[in-house]
This record gives sequence, C-alpha cells and structure tokens, in this order.
Amino acid sequence: MVRPLAHVFSLLPAHTGAMGQGRNDEFYYEHLAPSRGIHAWQYVYEIGSYHYNWHPALELLLVLTGEVEVCADGSTSVLGPGDLVLINSGEGHATLAKTPNSVVLLLHLDQSYLAGFTPDGAAQTFACRSTPVTRSDPGFTELRRILAGMMLGTPADSPGAIASYESGLARVVQLLFEHFVVEEAPTLRADTIGRDTALTRATAYIERHHCERITLKQLSEVTGYFPSYVSELFSQTLGMTTSAYIRRVRLAHAVTELSQTGKRISDVAIESGFPEVKSFNAAFHQAFGKTPSQYRQHLRELGDRIQLVDESFHEQFIPRSSERINRVLRSFAQMAGSCPSVCPRPALGPLVEGSIAESIDLAHDLISRLEKLSGVQ
Repeated sequence: MVRPLAHVFSLLPAHTGAMGQGRNDEFYYEHLAPSRGIHAWQYVYEIGSYHYNWHPALELLLVLTGEVEVCADGSTSVLGPGDLVLINSGEGHATLAKTPNSVVLLLHLDQSYLAGFTPDGAAQTFACRSTPVTRSDPGFTELRRILAGMMLGTPADSPGAIASYESGLARVVQLLFEHFVVEEAPTLRADTIGRDTALTRATAYIERHHCERITLKQLSEVTGYFPSYVSELFSQTLGMTTSAYIRRVRLAHAVTELSQTGKRISDVAIESGFPEVKSFNAAFHQAFGKTPSQYRQHLRELGDRIQLVDESFHEQFIPRSSERINRVLRSFAQMAGSCPSVCPRPALGPLVEGSIAESIDLAHDLISRLEKLSGVQ
C-alpha cells in the first residue's frame, strides 16, 4: 500500500506533547521543549528497502552494524559501521540495506532549532558524510560519541536528564557549525517551510493526481494564484521546481510498488505517473544510482528478511535489551572518553587523538567481524 503524502513529507512518529517520551523496551525517544524551540526524535532501527521521503527536519544517520546504501539529493554512497551522514532539510533521500541486519541510529532535529543559532533565522546547509579517509576526523569522532551517549541516556525522565539531553543537542549543533557548514549554500527561511496554505493545497493536489498529467495551470486553479507565483512558491519554499517535486512524489510511490508488489516495471511506471518506462528509468537512476530492475534484483538477493523489516518500518525499533547494539553504542560513546556522557570533552593532544583514530578503525573491524559471527539482534 502506498503511503499518503503526510508520510512522504515526514516519516516520523507523531509527538504526544510531553517533555520527553521514550519507550522503555525499545531504542526510541522523542524530546519536545516548545519554550526552547526544541523538537527532536532519536531511535535505532533496522534498514530495509527504499522509503523515498523528504521533510523539514534535519536528519543525522549513524550506521551501527551492516552496510547501508544512502541516496540523498542525487548522490549515492555505501556506509559501514561508524559512518555518519547528514540529510539537510528538504533533501529527497532513501536508504537500502546492502547486507542483512543493517542497523542505524537516527536523530531528527527540527530545522527551526538550528535556525535559532543564525543571525537571520536562515535554515543552514551542511556537508557531513564520512568516508574511510575522514571517518576518524575530530568532527565525526565527536558526533559519534555524542549521538551514542544521548541514545544510551534516554529516556530523559528527570530535570537533570532533560538538561543533559539538551546539552547533547546543543553540542551536535555546535559541531555541525564548526566542522560541516556550507558557507556558499543558498539558505531558506526556516519559518516558511511547510506552512504556506497555498503550498499545502498544491502538494495535496499533486499527491491525489500524481498518476495524471499535472500542469502549472492546474496548480494555479487549485491555489488561486498565478502560475508564475506557484512556481516561485515551490522554488523559494521547498528549494525545487514544481516538476522536480512532482517527480519526487511519483518516485516515492514507485519505489513502494516495486518492493511491495510483483507488478511489471512498465505498469509501475505508468501507474506512478511517468509517461513511459524510459523516463521512469532515467528518473530512478538519477535518484538512486541504479535501474528499477537492478533494485528489484537486490531485494530478491536479500530474501524474506527485507520484507519482514519493511512490515515494521517505523513501527518497531531495536529493543534496548539487544546486547549487540548496546555493545556498539557503548564503544562509540566511550571512544573519546571514559563514560557515555554528552558533555563536551577537553581538547586532546595529538598522540591521544591518534590513538582515538586507531580505536575507531579497530572498533569498525570488530563490529564487522561480529556481524559475520553472530546473527543475534
């Protein structure tokens, strides 16, 4: 079944209005502090097939076990244990398990919180994606430590624990601005993202009629604005053209159909709104770096496990009792310190920093070996 637009924009569980909501039996925590402009989600889950989506929140992904293919904003890379990638606000993205039992830790942070640190309230763009060469760089090392420590410290159910968790969030933002900010990138006003009534009407219309031909004139009639204004609305608010947004919605439906049905690729293309298979193949390859048939072949190679993971997508998370995941989180949290703390650590000397880099590589190797020796969750 294809997810409605609300889940395309944000595949995040809805908040309850409490200061902090965690699950005692699963690695899931949501933190809400309206007076301080904070809304964050953090959880650990197993990667399955593509779930193409985009949302206003910033997303940080840390691979804990296995190998994960990350497609974001037209770029594709394969990440292993210890690797980090940041998905900027509004970037179309999807993940895919390259091996069974590929598990990640995710942090979603509301863009308005980051915008509160900039003089003009702009939504900043970051470039944060580790490689084997940069994996042990100070910025990535400290982000791993903070993210793992925050997850281990949840649920934050006391004033002290809440303060500790929020200090971790502030430290994450500090690291992003110090190590990963893109100085020349165009910025969007964070307070305009997803709030315009006309844009809401337009995107809802696209969702309902994505399998049909959609024109600016039609969107103009739906919103009550001139076509030129509708085009400008998409560009300035979502950072993409109207046609690019329509293509995203069609791809989101197509990847779900490819993984959950046995329909022919040509039928998937037409039913998703592409005029023919050629344009569908081109759009799919541009977004994910592979053809629809190659994607289906990969899913077959992963077997029944991928279907089981998809069935519980964002409904079930990794249990807190998992010894394997606790071991990995503790190794990252202790990598640059003696305990899972979210507090900033003092500057270390070059010899100590060198040993940290060696420890990261060693942990990466040990995690990979554990993956081969044990299938325990």
